[in-house]
Amino acid sequence: MRISNKPEVSYSQQPEAKPQTQKACIDRFEKCADGRVLAVILVGDEERSIDVPREQLPAGAKEGDWLQVVLKGDKLVSAKIDVKETEARKQEIQDLFESVLEQPKTVSSKACIDRFEKTGDGKTLAVLLVGDEEKIVNVPLEKLPAGVKEGDWLKVELKGDELTGATVDKKETEDRRNWIQKLFDMLFG
Repeated sequence: MRISNKPEVSYSQQPEAKPQTQKACIDRFEKCADGRVLAVILVGDEERSIDVPREQLPAGAKEGDWLQVVLKGDKLVSAKIDVKETEARKQEIQDLFESVLEQPKTVSSKACIDRFEKTGDGKTLAVLLVGDEEKIVNVPLEKLPAGVKEGDWLKVELKGDELTGATVDKKETEDRRNWIQKLFDMLFG
C-alpha cells in the first residue's frame, strides 16, 4: 500500500484554466417569452452556440458582427467587437454574392453550323457547335449573317448562351471543306 503526503484534491477544488479569448460571431437575436432578447453567438472554429443576454454585448452590436469574447464555461465574461474581422467577413460575403450574380462575360470563339431545326411555331434555329468542346448553342437564324448554310464556320461572340455577334469565317470554312474532301477521297477514291 502506498502512502502519499499530498492531500487529495477533488475536481471541484482544482484550479480552473484561465479563460481564453476566442472569436465569435453574432448569429441572430431571439426574443424570449418574458420579453428579454438573447443573442445567439457562434464561438470558435467549432461554432459552438451560446445564448447571451443582449445587454452583455457591446453597445451597437448587431447580427453578423464578429467579436473577441472571453468565456468561463458557457458564461460570457467579456466581449469586444472585432471591427477588422467583421469588415473582412462582410467583404468576403459581398465578393461571393457578386460572383454568383455576375453577368456572364462576352467570349469570342469559333463555331460551326451543325444543322438547322424548325421550332413548333415555324421559326428556324441554327444549332451551333461552339469552341473546341463543341458546346451546343441554339440561335435564331435571323441573328446570323444572311446566306449561311450548314457546315459554315463562324467567328462568334457569346454572352453566356446568348449570341451577341457573328461573322462568317470564309477561310476556316474553306479549309474544313477541303480537309473533309481529302478524307472522302482517301476513303472512297
